[in-house]
Amino acid sequence: MMMLFDGSRHLPIVDVADNYGQPDGQPILEECGGEPALPSTSVGNAETSSPIPALTPDTDDRIAFDTQRDGNTEIYVMNADGSDPQNLTQNAAVDYFGSWSPDGNQIAFTTDRDGNDEIYIMNGDGTNPRNLTQNEATDHSPVWSPDGHHILFSSYRDNDYEIYVMDSNGENVRNLTQHEGEDGRFRWSPDGSRILFVSSRTGNWELYVMNADGSDLRQLTQNSASDDFPEWSPDGTQIAFTSAREGDLDIYVMDSSGENIRRLAGNSTANDGGPEWSPDGRQIAFWSERDGNSEIYVMNADGSGDPLRLTYYDDRDLYPVWSANSSQIAYVSMLGLGSEIFLINADGTDLRRLTNNDTVNSGPVWVPHATGSQ
Repeated sequence: MMMLFDGSRHLPIVDVADNYGQPDGQPILEECGGEPALPSTSVGNAETSSPIPALTPDTDDRIAFDTQRDGNTEIYVMNADGSDPQNLTQNAAVDYFGSWSPDGNQIAFTTDRDGNDEIYIMNGDGTNPRNLTQNEATDHSPVWSPDGHHILFSSYRDNDYEIYVMDSNGENVRNLTQHEGEDGRFRWSPDGSRILFVSSRTGNWELYVMNADGSDLRQLTQNSASDDFPEWSPDGTQIAFTSAREGDLDIYVMDSSGENIRRLAGNSTANDGGPEWSPDGRQIAFWSERDGNSEIYVMNADGSGDPLRLTYYDDRDLYPVWSANSSQIAYVSMLGLGSEIFLINADGTDLRRLTNNDTVNSGPVWVPHATGSQ
């Protein structure tokens, strides 16, 4: 059974090269060896010798993440400086893939607390958890629509992974893809009118788009190499993705129609992947092995100029996630047998280690500011 996860950033420690082309992406724990060669950092009180003033997170900024610090996977939230970590799920089962409602008041997540993976929803403070799917098959990877009225999720209830949608209260569940190929890695367009996803229905992984109701299905890529990890630009006019069509993994951008495909990130012969648009649309963060180790880089969204390397350490850094104001990037660094979450300014200054518990911490997500009552 293949499990096509919603997004790579929730996976703990993954061999990015070997895992590519397998969007089921089962996490591979890997000993990195040695102590991390990190500068002086501290949780909530970063030290830096940079002459550039450090950017301070908004006092309301928070980051949610998955962690195994309690012996099982739980969903935590912490301040953006790493302080005040709080366990939101507090259950002996596995809880993961937390997805925040756009208004910041609720969290949809995956849990096996009823014996199989189901989609639950709870208030932003962890109260009032309830089961939305209630099905014997595996349901996982919830993603809220931009207007907060619907939730996409992956389900195996048809004996293959299909993309389903339901109202945010769990009602009106329907299968959008209805095809025997594996479908997943879905992304709402910024205006909520379309859904971008990856499918194996032609024999390898290609990118597709459909209307939010499942109509007007269109194949965007047609290449013998696998295309994966798609991300909409903030204005919905472009799509970034990862492909091995020129041998190594590279980052490409195309128009949302599938036209005008071009390769970004310079002429690196090493693997580049995991593109993440900055919310202002000006830059793309990604990981790259061009300097011999997986590090975090940023580049101009049009590919102009040279990419800027942000991290310089012996441990592998992956899964960059931008803050809402495009000034900071949270990412996962693989330390020993675990992984930790770090924060860095988009210009490479003011590195901060946010978690420090020698276990798996992954899936950082910036929490939207709550706009109303729960």
